[in-house]
Parts: sequence; C-alpha cells; structure tokens
Amino acid sequence: MEFCDSDSLKVVYALQQHHQEDVINTITGGLILIVVFLAIYLYRRIRLTRQLKRAYAQLEQAYDKLEEVTTQKERIESELRIAHDIQMKMLPDIISGHPDIDIYASMTPAKEMCGDLYDFFVRDNLFYFCIGDVAGKGVPAALFMTVTKSLFRTYAIDENTPDYIVTQMNHNLGEDNKNRMFVTLFVGILDMTSGLLRYCNAGHEAPIIIHKDASLLPVNRIFPVGAMDDTSYQLQTAVIEPQTTILLYTDGLNEAMNIKKEMFGKDRILSVVNGAIHDGQLSPKALIDRMTQAVHNYVGDVEQSDDLTMLAINYLKQ
Repeated sequence: MEFCDSDSLKVVYALQQHHQEDVINTITGGLILIVVFLAIYLYRRIRLTRQLKRAYAQLEQAYDKLEEVTTQKERIESELRIAHDIQMKMLPDIISGHPDIDIYASMTPAKEMCGDLYDFFVRDNLFYFCIGDVAGKGVPAALFMTVTKSLFRTYAIDENTPDYIVTQMNHNLGEDNKNRMFVTLFVGILDMTSGLLRYCNAGHEAPIIIHKDASLLPVNRIFPVGAMDDTSYQLQTAVIEPQTTILLYTDGLNEAMNIKKEMFGKDRILSVVNGAIHDGQLSPKALIDRMTQAVHNYVGDVEQSDDLTMLAINYLKQ
C-alpha cells in the first residue's frame, strides 16, 4: 500500500509539474505575442510618425511655394492691370466739336491686354484713321499692337497716301519678324472738304457704309501687315456722301460665338445696322451701343474669346 501511495504521489507531482510548465509556456507565449504586437505597433507608430513628419514638411514646402506663387500671381495681375490702364490711355481722345465729323469707338479686350487697335487724328482738314487686329492675344499681341499704332502715327504724320503708309509699316514690321506676328489693318484718309475717301486694306474686314441703306465698302484683301515685308499694297478710293456713317470693326464682332459655337456673322451685323437705319439711331455712339447690346444678347454668358473693337465715323458736312 505504501508503494502504491508513493507512486501516486509521483504521478500527482509529475502532473503538477507538467501543468505548471503548460501554464508557464502559455504565459510565456502570451508575453511573446504581446511583445511582438507591441513591437509591430511601435514600429508602425514610428513609421507613421516619420511619414507624418515628411508629409508635414512637404505640406509646409507646398504652402510656402503656394504663397510664393500667389504673391507672384498677384504681382503679375497687378502689373497687367497697370499695363492695361496704360494701353487704354494710349487710345486717342474722341474728337468733339468738329463741324464735319462725329466719332465714337469702343474696345473690349478678351484678356487683360488687347491686340486690337484703332487711331485717328485730323491734319489739314484731312481725317486720318485706322483699325487693326493683331494675330494672337495677351501681352505679345498687345506689344505688337503698340508698335503698329506708333508706326501709323510715324508714317501718317507727314504723308497723305494710305498705301504708302501701309507699305512702310509692313516693311518695318515684316523685317526680322522672328515671331511671325502680323496685323490685319485698314487705313483711311477722308477729305472733309470733298468727301473723297482714300484707303488701303491689309487683310481686314470690309467697313460698312451707312447712308439710306447699308453696304460693304469694296476692299482688296491683300496680306496683313507684317506677314510678308515685300507685299505691294493698293490705293482705293470712294466718295462719301454727307450724313454717311462708316462702321469699322475687328473680327471679334462677326466671330463672336454663342453657346452652340455659332458665329454672330456679317448677316446679323447688317441686320443690326438696318435696324438702326429704320429707327434713325445712326449717331456713332448710338450705333455702337446698339451693336454691343446685340452681340451681348447673342453670346449670352459665353466667355469672350477674342478682342472686340468698333469705330464709327459720321461724315457730317452739309
């Protein structure tokens, strides 16, 4: 009996030892899992923290860059506004109080700077005028426009032959024209004593002659100024009757598009003019205001895609 009891105690002791080892192994395994979990967790936290630090640093750099770009953008926009104001101030003042002529003009740039131009002045009872449209938009077109306008004044101040003026301008602008820029141009000189209009057209839209009805002034559509420096331009003439209005415009008018990409077109321009004739609203300002409203109604909220310039000249001589 004593032998059996001793064996039983040994078995119980062995079972207790085995149980303790299982408990220790379980606890050890649990601790290892916890340590592994904590290690993974800490690793991920450290990695995430590093990523957040890098992202924050990149965000700071991006913010600094955005701030710099915004500052530059604001400076550029400010400079463009100043340039726009200077450009508008370069336009001629409307001649008022002259007994033989009434004039009105409007210029609506598509961007801050305009590539259209118009100019006019009176010398020796001759009324000099021009209108032009530079190919392209923005600052390059505006600079080319400024040079073109200056050249018109330079050559017209001592000359009364439109084809000579245009030829000299073309030679000057076409020479060493690396950027291949050009300008459609119409130059006219109206003798306010006789009504004789001498003119030269360089690829520009035909003016509308408005008297008892509306008609297009015949023009030879030769190359624009600056396109080819050896172009030969032609002199044309017409007699303008008293109480006649000459309407000149750039293609920002006839090519203005509505939401369906349909152009305003010459037929609508003539329709507006005929409506003005019917209503007796043929003063230069009333005519241009009427045309401006018509094209605005046509295009609606569509963003303006091209500069739009109009010049109306009413020959008043009795």
